[in-house]
Amino acid sequence: MKRLIVVLSLVLVVLGLGSSAFAVDKPIVHVFLLMGQSNMVGTAPTSDITTSGSPLAYLNYTQSTATDSVKIANTSNTTSTSGTFNYMGVGNSSQGGSFGCELSLGRDLGARYAGQTIYFIKAPYNATSLSADWKPGTGTDYYTNAGTEWKHMIDATRAALNTLSASYTPQIDGFFWHQGESDLSQSTSSYETNLRAFIADVRSSNVFFSQYEVPNMPFFVGGLGDCTGWGTETQINNIITAQKDVAETWLNSNGSVTHNASTSPVSNTYFTELHDLARQSDNVHFTGASYATMGDRFAATYALTPEPATLSLLAFGGLAMLWRRRRK
Repeated sequence: MKRLIVVLSLVLVVLGLGSSAFAVDKPIVHVFLLMGQSNMVGTAPTSDITTSGSPLAYLNYTQSTATDSVKIANTSNTTSTSGTFNYMGVGNSSQGGSFGCELSLGRDLGARYAGQTIYFIKAPYNATSLSADWKPGTGTDYYTNAGTEWKHMIDATRAALNTLSASYTPQIDGFFWHQGESDLSQSTSSYETNLRAFIADVRSSNVFFSQYEVPNMPFFVGGLGDCTGWGTETQINNIITAQKDVAETWLNSNGSVTHNASTSPVSNTYFTELHDLARQSDNVHFTGASYATMGDRFAATYALTPEPATLSLLAFGGLAMLWRRRRK
């Protein structure tokens, strides 16, 4: 009896499922992280949605317990780490009366997980660089001497997960990242090195909470737009090349899928093409329609990944069958 329990525990650890994945007293909920700089914050005015006759009027809704639900803990462009979740709507999806990709992304993922409430933790910040602001530090949680936004991400995510863990078992199912405009001076190799290190460290078992270990958490890189307001086409393409080098799979703008066979991609990492999206007059930030497309494409890329909850349940079911056979 004791020997079998030990064996089952070891198998779960090897599978990366951990004891918290099967906390029967607290149901599992799907959690997604949204990080980066201003195009992840979202700068489109809410009037793009709320104006009568707007083609984006379908995004003008507030989630509630009566519908497929999305809650968001949003600390974009702030230092807040309150961990408070609100039902997502146009008014609370971003700061300063603007919106980004989270509205369409939430709508799509809410439909995927119909009948469940999913949770977004959003903590991007305008004009921040991967090489400095998002740079991981040292120590078991990479917090010591880390960049300002790395620390804010860690603090905000821990606070939000702590809120959820009072009633649920949070399962981090994906990390959505859009950033790079502030690193246009970086070479392809420098940005790629930094991005690989960033992905490895956010997957660390101690970075958010050790009980929410996410060693192979799906990581979604949104490709740079045609942000010529901040840099040259050559600089932009250097960053896009680095982003693609890291990814295993690319979702192209026409919906086709490319599998990376030319480099050594990071496991379970995906690139989403956004270079074709229309921009505002500053030639940096996406339009409202482009943010809606950005969210839709992120969701389509997420659909390419294996379902983590299904895999976990299948593994547990197999172990349960083995247990019953042994008892017979």
